[in-house]
Amino acid sequence: MGGGISLASQEKIGSTFTVKLPLPLSRVEAELKSGDRDPILQDMEERQLPLQILSVDDDPVNRRVLQRHLEELGHQVDSAVQIDL
Repeated sequence: MGGGISLASQEKIGSTFTVKLPLPLSRVEAELKSGDRDPILQDMEERQLPLQILSVDDDPVNRRVLQRHLEELGHQVDSAVQIDL
């Protein structure tokens, strides 16, 4: 397979285990290397439209953090604790 495992250990400090595996590139990495772009992402970038997003999370901190990040990207965000179907 061509990989490897190594171990470094120091008494009373700890141990570090390293595993190396030669894996094929992911689709995203392959696209970045080849210059090809995902057509959906490319379309979104070209349009640069603000999205209308509904964020649902029971944790108020998570909701606020996500909302701020999305609004900084220019999107319109509505937040909810839960959705009743």
